[in-house]
Amino acid sequence: MKKSLKLTAVLLAATLMLSSCIGTFRLTNNIKDWNEGVTGNKFVNELIFVGMHILPVYPIAIFADAVVLNSIEFWTGNNPIAEAGKVQT
Repeated sequence: MKKSLKLTAVLLAATLMLSSCIGTFRLTNNIKDWNEGVTGNKFVNELIFVGMHILPVYPIAIFADAVVLNSIEFWTGNNPIAEAGKVQT
């Protein structure tokens, strides 16, 4: 009984944290933008892209965007990655 109550509490918390909000996925997009312009050769860029999947750079970035950064963006209205790129005046 206690185990199912804990599981229910965790699932309820997850539904609140992971509500239906599709964020900007700024971290993943920044990595993609870097990868597209890292060299002038599309074949080398493709090798880097594949390597970044083997080393799980893209999967980790997507997970961080979807779970952590998207939740922060949903609740605060600001994405920390987008804020980091802004120049302070």
